[in-house]
Amino acid sequence: MKNKVIISSIFIIISFFIAYLSCETKTDEEDPANRDPVAPVLSSPEHKAENVEIDITLSWQISADPDGDKVKYNVYLDTNASPAQIASAGQTTTTYKPDLNVNTTYYWKVEAIDDNGGKAQSGIWSFTTLASLPTAFSLISPAMSETCVALDAKLVWRSSTDPDGNDITYDVYFGTDNPPMSTVSTDQSDTTFVPDLVDNTTYFWTIAAKNASGGVSQSGIWSFTTLKIPPVVDYGTLIDSRDQIEYETVMIDGKTWMAQNLAYLPEELGPSDLSDTDPRYYVYEYTGTSASEAKATDNYGTYGVLYNLPAVLNGAAASSTNPSGVQGVCPVGWHVPSKAEWNELESYLIGMGFGEPALPLKAVCGWFDGGNGDDTFGLTILPGGAMTPNFTQIGLRGYWWTTSDWYISMEYTHNGIRDDGKGHPRYAMSVRCIKD
Repeated sequence: MKNKVIISSIFIIISFFIAYLSCETKTDEEDPANRDPVAPVLSSPEHKAENVEIDITLSWQISADPDGDKVKYNVYLDTNASPAQIASAGQTTTTYKPDLNVNTTYYWKVEAIDDNGGKAQSGIWSFTTLASLPTAFSLISPAMSETCVALDAKLVWRSSTDPDGNDITYDVYFGTDNPPMSTVSTDQSDTTFVPDLVDNTTYFWTIAAKNASGGVSQSGIWSFTTLKIPPVVDYGTLIDSRDQIEYETVMIDGKTWMAQNLAYLPEELGPSDLSDTDPRYYVYEYTGTSASEAKATDNYGTYGVLYNLPAVLNGAAASSTNPSGVQGVCPVGWHVPSKAEWNELESYLIGMGFGEPALPLKAVCGWFDGGNGDDTFGLTILPGGAMTPNFTQIGLRGYWWTTSDWYISMEYTHNGIRDDGKGHPRYAMSVRCIKD
């Protein structure tokens, strides 16, 4: 009897335990406790960001769900501090590209929703879009990296326009720093400005175009260098009776030199082929035969004429004396210098303390890559190039015939006077005349 009671008790206990386990399992399957997803964390644009481009994409971090449910997102975006307008609903990605207006402050948040209705919201962030910008524009003058700019030069730039039709004003940044930090004019409507300039100085400048909504468009930064002011020179005057061309003249060491290359041309230039025996006249890069056309070119006005040796001597014999005694192609009362006369000028300059004798002779502008001189005496030597047998070296080197079958040259890379060239008579070079 006692064993039956024990067995019955054990059976009751086992049945109760099975029933308990069955009850617990049923509760978990039929009434699970759903947990909300993790609140989204906003990423971009940063909170309170300004000048945001209107093509910005909103982004946020993935919102995990503790129950492993799938998560979708509602994006709230409007101009109210408590955004209530859903801009995108039920999306699965963590980015959204909205349609935005310029110069507007927006507020946004993201709500994460799982498959069982659990929700969690991010904080509210804001950003302000960039104002509408004036159209792009460019600078005009002085040109980028221009040298020898006159001291009365003005800054000139193209106008900008406003997409909304509003007026545009300009701020001018100008100075010797790069980038220029000083504002020398603000809110001006003109597209020109005259700065205060100092000689032989490099300046940097940029322009900001502004509209009424606060949009700003910036030009590039350009630079230029003003000309070097040469010493004051007491110039004389020579008028060539053959063509009435007027030349400035200067006196150096008791001799009067033409301060410009000779520019005399006969009525017809003649054939353009090279010749060792017949006179030839050339204007750099001009290939025609009309003297009037040649004289209308910029190179003629700046560098004068290139002559072959027969044209230089004009029927006279070569001479190595000092003075040469050869009028040649020069006006009456003037002569073509011999090599000895150029050497005498060089010796005088060295004796005056000019260790680089070409430096006081070269023009302050017109030489390539910083090869300009000081033009101390007003001789204004320029690099007019030569014809050997093609036009060559303009801006880089200058060549001058002497009566000694030799030529004198100067170049941009150094400030010596070279006299070691015996030229082919057919080659054409410049001429400077000396008063008898």
